[in-house]
Amino acid sequence: MTRDAVLLMAYGSPDSLDQVEAYYTDIRRGSPPPPHLLEELVGRYRAIGGGSPLSRIVGEQRAAVEAELATRGTPMPVYAAMRHIAPRIGDVARQMAADRAERIVAIRQNRLLGLKAHRDGDRYIDREAVTEEITFSRKLCHKHGWPIIDVTRRSIEETAAAVIALLAERRRAPAD
Repeated sequence: MTRDAVLLMAYGSPDSLDQVEAYYTDIRRGSPPPPHLLEELVGRYRAIGGGSPLSRIVGEQRAAVEAELATRGTPMPVYAAMRHIAPRIGDVARQMAADRAERIVAIRQNRLLGLKAHRDGDRYIDREAVTEEITFSRKLCHKHGWPIIDVTRRSIEETAAAVIALLAERRRAPAD
């Protein structure tokens, strides 16, 4: 039996003020920001309550997609990963490989926004649109036997690590 999984990915932003410097350094590709720019960004996060709600929202989306898939008779694990803060995409990809995921449907946060899956009252996602996209992606991947690795806005090293992890897992897995 093939082990399917869904991976929700987002840019990632600091949850708290103590994460701002590491985040800012990361988005600058490892170059620490000048003190005046760091203080400006810390001030912006302080102005919105000390951190971004992005991780919380993506976590809620992850839980909602997982629940919806189970409700529709297609239970599978749904993971959430961020590009610039923990949980990092590479770390989550390694966890998915360790969990023996074979086929992965990757959904980028900016894709969810393109589907107008933004906060609307208490709803964080357009479940029908996400379900349709997952179904289409799964059918296409199944038809061709393709694993999915989203390389959008990822470094070559992150992509290579994901590919290597998936290949290693496939080699270790007994034939079905």
